[in-house]
Amino acid sequence: MNKKLTLLLCLKDRSEYTQSWISNNIYEDFEYIIADGSNNDKNLQIFKENSFTNINYIQFPFDKDIKTYISKVISAINNVKTPYIMRVDNDDIIVKDGLEACIKKLENDSHYDIAQANMRGINMKKGDYNNPKYSLVPGIKENFTDLVGYTGLEAIKRGLNPYRQLWYAVYRTNTYRNIWLDIQESKINNIFLIEILQAQCAYIYSKIYYIDKTYYLRLNNPVSSTTLDNQTHDYPNWHNIFFDQEYRDEVKKMGHYVSNKLNCDERLIFDIYRKMYAGMDRKQIRIRKQITLGLSLLLSKLLIFIFPSLNGKKIKSISALFNYLS
Repeated sequence: MNKKLTLLLCLKDRSEYTQSWISNNIYEDFEYIIADGSNNDKNLQIFKENSFTNINYIQFPFDKDIKTYISKVISAINNVKTPYIMRVDNDDIIVKDGLEACIKKLENDSHYDIAQANMRGINMKKGDYNNPKYSLVPGIKENFTDLVGYTGLEAIKRGLNPYRQLWYAVYRTNTYRNIWLDIQESKINNIFLIEILQAQCAYIYSKIYYIDKTYYLRLNNPVSSTTLDNQTHDYPNWHNIFFDQEYRDEVKKMGHYVSNKLNCDERLIFDIYRKMYAGMDRKQIRIRKQITLGLSLLLSKLLIFIFPSLNGKKIKSISALFNYLS
């Protein structure tokens, strides 16, 4: 079989999720690269016990800092042999039908290098990590239709206000490699800003296409994650823009880099950032989130009553329901 897509799983410890990820995410239709920068051999042992011909497990030096981590990602990308690549986490679940829709779009339309579909939330019930049970988490899906057909500065304006990440999109491999080479060149030293920079570089390199279909189920209640590990305060990392000079310097560095890539006045980029940060905490957005939270709670109780707890395969089989919840 001539496989089209490689799923790139970058690991740094968190081995408690790895066995269930293998159970829920391995398809013979796809290739897999595991880029393991863990501080121990627990993930290595799990993959030794779960051998698949389409999994390329690579053990890297420990992810001691962001520079090491970025080098690991680029090295892993250089091992990809398929035309398309997608980043995944080991506590999430892919939906094969949604991924195939993304691949089909990119195969049939050379004007796009990036396909983005719907991500939906799931909660894991406490208990056995190797055979977990999940429940659905309804919520407002991020809509990317206003970005279709745009690239460069206009796409960045639209994609950052409101901010929508492209971390888990399906990319043409060469484009994804160029994006990460840019991230390395930028020397950004904040993992949260790297996500924002990745989206901007994506908009610079290509138009994106939005597919209104569920392709990725993301865990909402992890016990460990990169976000939790790097969250030094009890407020979102982006709040540092208000008082942390080191964070502000990193944002300025990012703005300089993006404006140079676009060959535009950097004041245009900083104005986009100003609106992005202002938009992250606007009163209307807070009100909308509160209303959404209330509706989601009601829907969650209804769905939990209908589907009290499901394993990974069953939660994927009903994932189409997510598209009708908002």
